Amino acid sequence: MIGWPALLLHGDPCVLDRWLWVRRHLWSGPVRTLDAGFGNGAFSMYAARIGNEVVALSFSAQECDAARARAARLGVKGISFRMLDLRELKSHGAELGNFDQIMCLETIEHLVDDERAVADLASLLRPGGRLLLTTPSADHRALYGERVSESEDGGHMRWGYTPAR
Repeated sequence: MIGWPALLLHGDPCVLDRWLWVRRHLWSGPVRTLDAGFGNGAFSMYAARIGNEVVALSFSAQECDAARARAARLGVKGISFRMLDLRELKSHGAELGNFDQIMCLETIEHLVDDERAVADLASLLRPGGRLLLTTPSADHRALYGERVSESEDGGHMRWGYTPAR
């Protein structure tokens, strides 16, 4: 199962809003797409299904394995799931190449140096490319299991952002 029904099973009520937003903004066809911090891989699979060549990055080997298996079960091709920590993105820029569009959905709030992460992502965009970035508002209600961490261990480094920051 792919599309919004599968995303509802994720347990995050904001996923539907994110899904609808991505569907409106993600280019379809033979464009090169990076999914930075792909989570369960659903958005990467959607991009591949609409014709994108997708490189999907996660710091978690377990997420990579699960997403590969999920894509195989669904018959989704055109995705390279790679284990790569976004904090090391700059040193892997040459091997990754450039992208027409980059998705970074609900990820930067998990990084201490969020500004560097956004700059590193932007450096991978081709001229005229697009960065699709979502992140929580600083005043959002915590979801079950969400926490602010003292270290970059997968939890939030901050709850989210205000219009000023």
